[in-house]
Formats: sequence, structure tokens, C-alpha cells
Amino acid sequence: MDGKTLIVKSPAKVNLRLEIVGRRADGYHLLRMINCDLELCDELELGERSSGITMECDHPDLPTDSSNLVWRAAEVLAKATGCGKGVAISLKKLIPIAAGLGGGSSNAAAVLRSLNALWKLDLSENKLMKIGLSIGADVPYFLHGGPALVEGIGEILSPFSLETEAEIVLINPGFPVSTKAVYEAHDWTLTRKSMHTMFPRLICTLDDFSRVLLNDLEPIVSEKHSEISGMKSMLHEHGALGSLMSGSGPTVFGIFQDADAIDGVMSDCALRGWRAIRTRLVTDTKKKIQVAHED
Repeated sequence: MDGKTLIVKSPAKVNLRLEIVGRRADGYHLLRMINCDLELCDELELGERSSGITMECDHPDLPTDSSNLVWRAAEVLAKATGCGKGVAISLKKLIPIAAGLGGGSSNAAAVLRSLNALWKLDLSENKLMKIGLSIGADVPYFLHGGPALVEGIGEILSPFSLETEAEIVLINPGFPVSTKAVYEAHDWTLTRKSMHTMFPRLICTLDDFSRVLLNDLEPIVSEKHSEISGMKSMLHEHGALGSLMSGSGPTVFGIFQDADAIDGVMSDCALRGWRAIRTRLVTDTKKKIQVAHED
């Protein structure tokens, strides 16, 4: 590394609601979602180099070349801005991969935001979002973060205040799900109209979460993987106020008011061989980049 180094957090997210409301001529699905960040984060270290991109990761199943969204984000940003500088990236993974939690897109967004500072590009958030959309549909959301109604193919964000905090348990059964395959299997002509303009106003208390929880992709994944319904049933047995599969799965999350009840969930998951992660919704939309050191 030739100069400044940044250490940044890259949060997971859950979809409190995911509706498919149409499909564009180019094949992209039109969505209506309620997204929220989680305290669960990956960590990235980015070190300035005179040229070139290098990457390392502590997860053995993730590539560390141009097929990774982290590498691609740096590459796309450099090309879009004509920046000739390089970066060395180290990624520590805590977010399960291919799990419906947006880890890859969050990592890409963190790279865009960090390199905007590291390379002193001074790009606006809107410009970064346009670049991010070319990388992945979830990247614009992670560039903004916080509770938001997300529409279009992921580029239309309407932030709102989440006035309550919630304990969240994520349960991952240990197998990946292909986002592309799940979306291709969905028949969007069967979706329904909904009172989407009411979404932000409905989430004022923990009890309100159950009113908005919906995922059009959950039946598709549940049909192939009975673990989805099994995880949801177990969460409700332990007192969850609501449960839902996040994104294209297979991770299921439960919302809890009684923090002590989560201990039982963690024990039950261990017996069943499921990975359980205890975390919380994030209501603070502020993004901070920590400068670890500067040479």
C-alpha cells in the first residue's frame, strides 16, 4: 500500500417487504420493497496504491478477482471517472453469502463510497448511485442506507424514519440460493396491487411489522426448500412478532420484543444445524468512514 488506508463497515439488510409489480422489456423486474440495514456488518480495508487493483478475502468460497462485486466496483468507478489510481482491498466476511441479505451489493457500495473519498473524486451521492446501479440493483440502496421504500429496479428511494428499534434473529440453513434463478421462476403477472403509499406510516411500533411483512419470492424458495417454513415456524414458537424470508433467500429473519426469547432460538438452531445470528435493525442513516491511518 502506497498511502492512506480506510477501514469501513458494510451492513447487511433485510426486506420487510418485497413485491414484484412488473417486468421491463429488458427483463429487469420492477420492485416495491421496504429495506432496513442491520447492525451485522462485513469489514473492508482499502489501501491506496499507485495503480492496479488487488483483493483478498477471509471467506474461502468467494473469488478475489474481477468476478467479485468488490473488485468490479473499484474497476467501474476508475473507468467512469478516468482515475488512474489503484487500491488494495481486504474483505472480512460476517454476512452469509448468497443468503438474501445483500452482502455483495453492500460491499460494492462501501467500495464506491470509500474510493470516492480515498481517490478524492468528490462525486455526489446521485452520481455514485448511477454508477452503482450498473453493478447491481441493491447497490443504490446501500449507498444511501437506512429505512427506505425502494422502487423501480432499485434506483428509486424514499427514505423514512423508523421510530422503533427491533431485535432481529437471522437463520441461515447453510445452502446458497441463486437470485437469478428465483426471479426467473416468479410469475409477476400474478402479483397484486397494494397500499404501498401507506408503508412508511405503518411501521411505528413493533406490532406494526407484522402488517407489512411480505415477500413474493418466498413461495418459490419454500417450494424447493422446506427449511424455510420450518425456520419460520420455529421462530414463532419462540415468540417472534413476525418472520419472513429476506430477499431471494434462503435466510429467514424473526422480529422479537423479548430479548430473552432469542436465547431459546439460538439453542434450537444449534441443535438443528442452522446458523443463527443475533442483530438489530439500524435506524441511524448516517454513514461514517473511519480513517485507520495515513502515511
